[in-house]
Amino acid sequence: MLQVCITGANASEVINRVRPLIDPSQFSLSLEPDNCQAELIFGSTPAQSDAPIKKIYFQRLDERQPLQREVKIWPDSQELADQLLLTTIHGIWLEHRYHEANQAKLNAEARLKAALINNSDILTLLDSSGKVMFQSTSINQKMGYGENELEGKSLFEIIHPDDLPHVISAFGHAMQNDGVSQRLEFRLKDKNGTYIFLEAIGNNQLKNPHIQAFVVHSHDISDRKKEEQEKNKLIKELTRQNSDLKQFAYITTHNLRGPFTNIQALLPMIQANQVVQPDVHEALTQSVMMLESAIEDLIRILFIKEAEMIAIKPVNIKLLLSNLLNWLNPLIVETKAQIQIDIPEEAVVPFNESYLREILEQLIRNALGFRNPHRTAEIKISLKNEPGFWHLQVADNGLGFDYELVKNRVFGFYQRFHANSAGKGLGLFLAQTQAQACHAHLTCNSAVGIGSVFTLTIPESLNPSSI
Repeated sequence: MLQVCITGANASEVINRVRPLIDPSQFSLSLEPDNCQAELIFGSTPAQSDAPIKKIYFQRLDERQPLQREVKIWPDSQELADQLLLTTIHGIWLEHRYHEANQAKLNAEARLKAALINNSDILTLLDSSGKVMFQSTSINQKMGYGENELEGKSLFEIIHPDDLPHVISAFGHAMQNDGVSQRLEFRLKDKNGTYIFLEAIGNNQLKNPHIQAFVVHSHDISDRKKEEQEKNKLIKELTRQNSDLKQFAYITTHNLRGPFTNIQALLPMIQANQVVQPDVHEALTQSVMMLESAIEDLIRILFIKEAEMIAIKPVNIKLLLSNLLNWLNPLIVETKAQIQIDIPEEAVVPFNESYLREILEQLIRNALGFRNPHRTAEIKISLKNEPGFWHLQVADNGLGFDYELVKNRVFGFYQRFHANSAGKGLGLFLAQTQAQACHAHLTCNSAVGIGSVFTLTIPESLNPSSI
């Protein structure tokens, strides 16, 4: 309700005459200026033939620079004077309501601005093509971009390539569903080129006349993602350790118990005969050798798995392979194998050089050892690069094996897939163990009568260091 004070000549008489004509829920008339929003001041001027003798001065009391207006009233028309007075009061009320509404708008804008500035979350407004129309100032705190720096640019340009397909898919779906919120996670590139994880809720408000934008509300979940990755890494490590325990138990129960059992059986024979017979001596020697070999295998595996510092440095694959093939040349000549190399001269990967040499030697020896006797052995060694990874591949046209049948055992302990094989079936397990120690991974694909392909995948971003 608007409080109006009327002062000056005959003010009390004017109030009594006008009060019945106004809406009491909208106006209140008073003779006291205290607590009033407006004041009407009556004054007089010298009488002139064509000039009024009374004036009303309107003064806004709630502004720093009061607004004054002059309303002329002729003395010969009391009805006209009252009507002008009512019109003036209504004008004051309209300006007062406009002033209140405008002030409320300014207050709301100030609160919104303060909320956007002090909110750690990021508010983004996009047009129908995904270009940034507005971005809250929190983008500077979280990602280093200046105010309005991204305006007019497509948000898709700074989304991680791996996340882009599902973001575009979600955006396209939202374009067809007005007002429906969609939640998704993706990585966004900051000012320094580092990707941070965001969780975002998008809502299509393009048809809302007050917004006319696609609204995205997102917040940083990088810490949560880091914790999830650490948890997954821990789970993976525990799973690996559990698998190792099972494999070590296998060695203990099979490869160690056998020689011990043989030795226990031979000892009474030695004690009874006192003189060791040649066949008993040979059996005892074989048992001891088997026991020693199993223990050496176990020690070697434990050494690789428990090594705290593994030297990772840039390794020139072409040079390492050249030295290795020279070492294996007598075997290559004997088997009449043809070896094709497709590796760039200056290709360098981050790896432990000794481990990489042993992995390649194992794969080449396997290719030569399990060659197809009905055709010339062919081995192709290649190195390819894709974003984030190197792929070192050793492919052969040998005997091969049914990969689908044994895929869960290819890199296991003492696994052999060919009859009359001279090996112990430990080579691929050791190769995989060495690969994992360098944050790489060894995979396989094989088919009977066609050959095998082993691929060593090495992270490109792994900084050469001691880890």
